[in-house]
Amino acid sequence: MDRRVRSYLDHAGRELAAGRHELAAGLEREAQRAAERLHDGRAERLAVLRLRVRRLRAERDHAGAIAALVAARELTDDPAAAFDLRTEEVQLRVAAGEPDATAAAEALVAEGRTEDRARWARARALAVLAQAREASGDAAGARRATDEGRELLTGGPPPPAELAA
Repeated sequence: MDRRVRSYLDHAGRELAAGRHELAAGLEREAQRAAERLHDGRAERLAVLRLRVRRLRAERDHAGAIAALVAARELTDDPAAAFDLRTEEVQLRVAAGEPDATAAAEALVAEGRTEDRARWARARALAVLAQAREASGDAAGARRATDEGRELLTGGPPPPAELAA
């Protein structure tokens, strides 16, 4: 990661954590400009988009965060990272109350099964499905998805730190 971009992103992250969203947005823009000047700043642009998603989520701008996640997916060639980004996107669609969120969550879970994703990724997709079903009033379906996710994780190692929070 380019030092300048990393510095802008670190500073923006601190401002975001302190609730100073305007300052974080300005630093995010500077990080974006610095990333665009790099010969191959793909990783840096992806990091900028990840910060943008965090900021927009904090601002409750679900549509903007979804757009940033879609842009981030276009920058990654890693199937596991793309699945994680799609999972986060569907979670935002559920939070935004989109009518097709449950279908999107079901498709995500199905993809996790057929692609044999990591257990944590599949469990996270099931958690998103449970949220979608709960939001649509399907308490029994939400409980089934939650139970399936818990069963999937039983006896395994603890989750990665970024997923445990």
